[in-house]
Amino acid sequence: MTLGDSVSTLVQRFWRWYERHYLLNLSVATGLFTLQAFHLYWLFTDVILKRLTGQSYFAFPPEFWPIYVFIDYTEIPAIITISAVYLHSLGKRNTLQAWLALAALNVQWLHLFWITDEIVVETLSGRPLVGLPSWLAWIAILIDYLEVPVMIDTVRRLVTEIRDLRAGGQAQLWKEHWQEEGDAAYVYRKLAADERDRDRGRLYRQLADVEDQHVDRWAMILRDARVKVGRHRPSLRVRLLSVAGRLIGWQLPATILLAEERREMEGYLRAAGEYTVPAAVEAATALAKEAAEHAQQLSDLLGITSEPWHRTEAVAVLQESVQSAATALVISLGLMMGLVGVHASAAVLQVAGICAVVAVAGSLAAMKYLTSKGERDRLARELAMEREELRLMPDLEEKELALVYRSRGLDADEARKTAKAVMRDPERALAEKLQLELGGREPLVMPLPAASMAGLSALLGAAVPVLPFLRMGGDAAAWLSIAFASLAGVAIGIIRSVLTGENALSSAAQTVLIASGVALAGFLVGRWILPSL
Repeated sequence: MTLGDSVSTLVQRFWRWYERHYLLNLSVATGLFTLQAFHLYWLFTDVILKRLTGQSYFAFPPEFWPIYVFIDYTEIPAIITISAVYLHSLGKRNTLQAWLALAALNVQWLHLFWITDEIVVETLSGRPLVGLPSWLAWIAILIDYLEVPVMIDTVRRLVTEIRDLRAGGQAQLWKEHWQEEGDAAYVYRKLAADERDRDRGRLYRQLADVEDQHVDRWAMILRDARVKVGRHRPSLRVRLLSVAGRLIGWQLPATILLAEERREMEGYLRAAGEYTVPAAVEAATALAKEAAEHAQQLSDLLGITSEPWHRTEAVAVLQESVQSAATALVISLGLMMGLVGVHASAAVLQVAGICAVVAVAGSLAAMKYLTSKGERDRLARELAMEREELRLMPDLEEKELALVYRSRGLDADEARKTAKAVMRDPERALAEKLQLELGGREPLVMPLPAASMAGLSALLGAAVPVLPFLRMGGDAAAWLSIAFASLAGVAIGIIRSVLTGENALSSAAQTVLIASGVALAGFLVGRWILPSL
């Protein structure tokens, strides 16, 4: 086992332990963090007001300042443990709030440096070790108050987790189901409003009405668990999806919705076997069946008749293309900022930039071709084996399918009936085997078109940070490159959110933060490390 494998195993074990003891970890983190309320009081009365008025308003004896400093240094484990809370949250759902909270938390290291230098070191030795400029010291002081919204959110999370525990630890998942069903109803109504064919429009409205019933069902379950449920508001993602539908037509957005109906069905089947509240188990089982029916109805409306693993190929190609553009953007920006850091000449920046664009685009296209071809070949072998098994021993395959359905929450009779119905159509049976037994697969794409799209997207993404250096030089080109890359990162994040179901703002923020981090790392390597080699 390599060092990387060992580290990966340790990280996975840590997060499994963290998940098992999440309430304990959250409670400890919240307790450490709420201690900082005393520190914020001391900072305001004994530091800020003293600097502004010349007088301290701190009500506690100054002789105990080592205790006050110790309380402040509990901020170190507090930052680490609360960061773990938000990293755990990001592992489940990518949100802008979690990213902003992590940024607000970890900027506190500057504040801790100021405390150490100007309070501890100066008190003990008579003068600070570094002595920050006055303006930077004020920033270091005031950023400590960025903790306040994070502190409030952490307490809210603890209260929510305790309340969720009373509902069997599943209320948050139920709320996500409630939101997703409402989003689906919103998109179906938009489809109906823009549909010119009267019959198709009526079918879309019927699908929306059924989704509304799902929303009401989850709302009732949530209220029974004493979880507050307000009026449903469509997410930013589905609003963007509806705008895209009006601008470019509804074929692609409807195909994305079709993929979500299938994911929804699988999620409900899994949930039916995990939920402990009878009403939630019943709802998940019933809604899994309805999601499957919706997927079939939507497939018929879209005129899709090919095998299921080809149905969302266009979405898969677009997702891969957007990812290629993001990767190329980050690599290109990091390289250009590294060259800026090392004070490369305008000619070097231009030649290196052009070479980077071509190299990155070619590499990502070649990699996509090889991975797509390898995946298609592997799945073709698996399909051939499954097709042969269905031909030679259909009775055993039917029993196996029934067992799989039972493991997903269906009762014995329903599982047998469903398996028998599926086995009447060999291609449908093969699709079910692929989805249920083989664990599903990402939609397969044709290697050459996928590689072409990935290469073109990478070419465009890599070119964005390079373009300013082709027209100008100096700091202006560097700042313009950063601005172009930031705008491109926002666009890529929003497009990715529409295709994958992520939150649009958090997806955009994540892309920009990653690009900014790589750009800063490249600049620092060019400025400080390369000259010393």
